[in-house]
Amino acid sequence: PGQKRVVASRCLRGFGVESLLPVDKLVAAGDRFLEWVRNKYPNATIYTEVSLTAPRRSGGQWNGVVDALLVLPSGEVVVIDHKSARLRRNQCPAKAGTYAGQVEAYREVLEAQGFRVAETWIHFPLAGVICASVRRCHANTHSP
Repeated sequence: PGQKRVVASRCLRGFGVESLLPVDKLVAAGDRFLEWVRNKYPNATIYTEVSLTAPRRSGGQWNGVVDALLVLPSGEVVVIDHKSARLRRNQCPAKAGTYAGQVEAYREVLEAQGFRVAETWIHFPLAGVICASVRRCHANTHSP
């Protein structure tokens, strides 16, 4: 717990937002996220900040960074994109829809590289919500 607070403090300071979010809230949001991943995808391997690039089907090149890429024991992958927008829980589904193109681009890149994408998620850690699509969101068990 002490090391988590040190890392969280360094991250907040590095982005110049230490006055906007208490360290304990950031640590709690991270713990909730990891608990959700472990419960939903047991035995998944978690990779963070994964750089992706591939040719676009329609021409050009995709370049991006996936916030969290889970590799499941089956070999399938799950894409999770974190969004730091300060939203109320009921606003998250509509906002998630605005990021659909981004996660679909990640899907295209990963499929071009031979991966099967099982699911894509948009995570709103400050609201304690994770959305698979505009129609399907889950509140984490403890609100930030």
